[in-house]
Amino acid sequence: IAYIDIVGALGIACIATSMDYLTVQQLWTIAPMAVILCMSIPLLTTMVYGRIWHGGWRKHPKYLQVLESFWWALMLWLFLIYPTVSVLVLKTFSCDTELELLLGDYRLICPWLETDSTLFLWSVVFVLIYPVGIPAFFYFVLHHYKVPEMA
Repeated sequence: IAYIDIVGALGIACIATSMDYLTVQQLWTIAPMAVILCMSIPLLTTMVYGRIWHGGWRKHPKYLQVLESFWWALMLWLFLIYPTVSVLVLKTFSCDTELELLLGDYRLICPWLETDSTLFLWSVVFVLIYPVGIPAFFYFVLHHYKVPEMA
C-alpha cells in the first residue's frame, strides 16, 4: 500500500504536530468528504436549474454531461484518497503492546483498551466508511454497470 503524506508534502506538518491525534484524525477523515461535497456543487446546480427552467431535476440539457463528469471525478478522488486515509484510520488500532500506548501518539492509551473513547468510536465508524466502504462502493458500481459480465 502506498502512503502519500499530503500534509507533509504541503508543508503543513508543523501545524498538524501541534494538534492532538483525534483532531488530526477528524481532519483527515472529514476533509475528503468536504471535497466530495464541493465536487457535487455543479451537479446540484444543474439539477436545480433543470427543475426551475426545464421542468424536472434531470431535464437540464447538460445534466448527463455534468453527471458523467461528477462520477469520473468522484471515482478518481476515491481512488486517490483510499490508501492514505485508510492507513491513517487503521493506524488508530496499532498499539505498543508492552506500554499499551498508541504507536501514532505515545501520549494516548491504546484505543483497544478504551472502547468507549471518542477516538475508538470515531475510528470504527471511519474504518467502515473508508477501508471497507470505498471498495464496497467500487464493487457495487462495477456490478451495476455489469463489468464482470463483460470480461
